[in-house]
Amino acid sequence: MSKSRFERGLEIRKKVLGESHVSNLVDKADEFTRDFQRFVTETCWNDVWGRDGISVQRRCLNQVCIMAALNRTEEFEIHFRA
Repeated sequence: MSKSRFERGLEIRKKVLGESHVSNLVDKADEFTRDFQRFVTETCWNDVWGRDGISVQRRCLNQVCIMAALNRTEEFEIHFRA
């Protein structure tokens, strides 16, 4: 049986950002943010990061470059550490 979009996205997300960081975000999700966490995990991490054609390492490098160019320091720091 194949993994759900959420399970596969969560696996990729943890691989890139670290299990403790992702678990902290998902575990702290409340009624207001739970749907957003599901959306981000399924759409961004499964549908985008899980696509064939570009390795996870290349996606990480692209993400760091984009965040630096846009001066998104908090996001840059997260992806740089990853």
